[in-house]
Amino acid sequence: MASPVDTSAKFFNENLPDAPVLNGVAGSLIGLLTACLVTGFGLRTAVSLVVSGGVATLTLANEAKNANRLHTVVLVEGVTGALTALNGEQKITFASPTELKFATAAADGTATGAITVKTAPAGWEKKFPGTNTAAFKSLDPTSRGRHLWVNDSTTIDAKVRGFENMSGVDTGTGPFPTLVELASGGFWSKSSAANAVANRWDLFADSWLCYYCPVSFSGATPSASGQGGYWFGDVLPFKSGDAFATSLSAATTAPGGNAGNASVFVSGQATSTTRYPRSYTGLGSAVSAFAVASAGAGVSGLDATMGVFPPATDGGLRLTKIHAMEAAASGASAILRGEMPGVLHSPQTELYKSFQRGDTVVFGGRTYYIVQCGGSYGDTPGSPAAGRGFVDITGPWR
Repeated sequence: MASPVDTSAKFFNENLPDAPVLNGVAGSLIGLLTACLVTGFGLRTAVSLVVSGGVATLTLANEAKNANRLHTVVLVEGVTGALTALNGEQKITFASPTELKFATAAADGTATGAITVKTAPAGWEKKFPGTNTAAFKSLDPTSRGRHLWVNDSTTIDAKVRGFENMSGVDTGTGPFPTLVELASGGFWSKSSAANAVANRWDLFADSWLCYYCPVSFSGATPSASGQGGYWFGDVLPFKSGDAFATSLSAATTAPGGNAGNASVFVSGQATSTTRYPRSYTGLGSAVSAFAVASAGAGVSGLDATMGVFPPATDGGLRLTKIHAMEAAASGASAILRGEMPGVLHSPQTELYKSFQRGDTVVFGGRTYYIVQCGGSYGDTPGSPAAGRGFVDITGPWR
């Protein structure tokens, strides 16, 4: 039985049980992407699973990090007997060190079997794994089927590129960006130092697109940098049948821990090589892509277009869609290609006084997870130099 609520929008971070470690060691980003997109992680055996009045209560051995599972999607397996409908993806509505709860349409009763639970993966596959290299692709048959190539053989950054199709880990057609534009690929930041110090991170995904949001200075120097907002996957196109509306954001040069480059939360980000494989016409090769707020400019939450938050009049938070542009961020040559799914921009400033990374707000009936965004901005709570971005963790994004 499917969950009575949407489970397609998933989020992950370093605070979950057995979460992958992101650091300045070769292979750490591929490990993170594999765990979040492909396999899931944090397998635990349930003590009990009981349904009462449309709520399933899963009891676990006492573990502090279980309390961080609120709003996450878990995969329940191993239920036998009359309540097998509890198997599958479930969205957590309550989390404590010993209990997880989720909504269900299953009948009241106590589940039997060797029941396990883990953080559910986003529904992608890992292809052509090599030594610190791999490609990732959506398993969703309705996706556009493009590949994310990752070369994670160095320490503080990984190289990335999109391909229309791939036949081997370093062999593909339709690269974006092209090899002429960036011979080695674009860059996703991991750490500010080549060491094993664990860094903070968030990853948000559905089966079509992922946002990778590292806090790559957060290990030894927590005040040095903001949080990234890289992405790869299918946007929401305005043209029906747009078969190439997949984009990849990446820094043009090695960011060296400055994860703010190429962020979806920095409207019209210029310090990046962000590309679609082809134009909306379906012709040619890689073309420029931009994420642009429909109202406002610059860094979400540091954008004074609509003044300071909270406004003196009604105290209201303003959030706006982020559009997917082609060719240019604005002007006569810009092409409005679609929307970036699952993310919103705030055209207000001083949000740092009210919201921190990991906070949630309800807006338009959906719960949004807050990330700290921008370039080389402070990562300490209340930092006045960092913006705030908003990611939908209710779903669906499409």
